[in-house]
Amino acid sequence: MGASANVVEDARHPFMHRTDSLDYAIVLTGEIWMMMDEEEDDLLLKAGDVLVQRGNNHAWSNRGTEPCVIAFVLVDGVSQRDAPEGRQKGIHR
Repeated sequence: MGASANVVEDARHPFMHRTDSLDYAIVLTGEIWMMMDEEEDDLLLKAGDVLVQRGNNHAWSNRGTEPCVIAFVLVDGVSQRDAPEGRQKGIHR
């Protein structure tokens, strides 16, 4: 479920990844950029912002001078029923 198993090769950032989950990110303090596949889709998040992600490729970049504190809640996602064996998670048979 974690990001380390889903690193995106040849991405624009060395820690670009995706998760097999539904992710909630709540920025508690500071600012941070969520980098996407395309630069024009990058998003600046500030304290109080909430983000919902659904398995998209992304990376995090703190370009400011202050630390950023984020709370994450990851809910394991359900894969497609026709996914390759071993990639089917959360599917009751």
